[in-house]
Amino acid sequence: MNIEIRRMTDADIPSVSDIVSAGHRFLAQKHGYSDDQLAALLRDRSSQSAIASWPSSWRRWIAERQGNVVGVVAVEGNEIHQLFVRPENHRQGVGKKLFATAEDAIRAAGHAALAVNTTGYATPFYQSMGARVIDHHQCPDGPLRGRTLTRLKKSLA
Repeated sequence: MNIEIRRMTDADIPSVSDIVSAGHRFLAQKHGYSDDQLAALLRDRSSQSAIASWPSSWRRWIAERQGNVVGVVAVEGNEIHQLFVRPENHRQGVGKKLFATAEDAIRAAGHAALAVNTTGYATPFYQSMGARVIDHHQCPDGPLRGRTLTRLKKSLA
């Protein structure tokens, strides 16, 4: 099936909220988040108001398949801040297209490398896209405070 990438608009906020919520629920199962952690992620990071308050400096794109929003990526500088694909659309090329869009935008902005943090589940995906693990660190704040994050970088030279 064909995947179309386009800039995210305010009209996409409800769909993006649904995708990010589904992603957090999926990760909660994979990583064993507590009920409180999941509730905070859904409230503070996945709600429509949370999506609407993403910084204006973030460049955002969505992936659509047959008119349905199935993924989102948000970039600032050389950093991917958000990359979520609706769980039922995993392993269908959506994430690869969103990653490539972010990579192209970061390269076009003149950056020599791309960076991303992940809770761990997506590490193999990012590695398959050419990123390498550079460190592991504790999340300093928010709902996942104290959980281990993996930092990856990809050279764009």
